[in-house]
Formats: sequence, C-alpha cells, structure tokens
Amino acid sequence: AQRLGVKVPALERRVEPHRDLGGYWSAFHDLNSSRTHGSGGLQPIQASEVVAWLDINGVSDLDERLRYYQLVRALDAALLSWARERESGEDGGDS
Repeated sequence: AQRLGVKVPALERRVEPHRDLGGYWSAFHDLNSSRTHGSGGLQPIQASEVVAWLDINGVSDLDERLRYYQLVRALDAALLSWARERESGEDGGDS
C-alpha cells in the first residue's frame, strides 16, 4: 500500500529500536511465540523461557543476562498493557 502512495497509520507510527537494542528486540520477538494464551488473553512470557533463550543463544555474562531479562520483561509488560487496552476498547479502535 505504501508503494502506491497510500499512508498506513500503523506503519506511520512504527518505531524502530535503536541499533544497540536490536538484540534485545530480537530476543523479545523470538520469545513472543513461546507465550501462552488463556481465557484472560495473552499471558506473560515465562522467566524459564527467557533463561532457555539466553542459554540457547550463548549469552553467558551475568550482567548481560540480567539486562536481557529486564528488557524482555519490560517489553512484555508494555505489550500486555497494550493488548488489555485494545481488548477493552480503550485505544479508540485504530490499531
């Protein structure tokens, strides 16, 4: 649509992560598929999934592991908050 000159609101609002944060964004993106969906909607990414991802991807430095864990959890909290607002219709419906 954008190639045809049509503005897509969701793409216009898209935020690209800073290049130094790309690894954390990739981790969150990978881990997003591991979350479960319950009767209450999206469920948080489990800590055990984050630890498994860190192990599989060879992140061994303790400070770096903690940084990944904190940032993935923060991204997850933001997504869950957005999803709850969207489900309750508080975002005005312009996804």
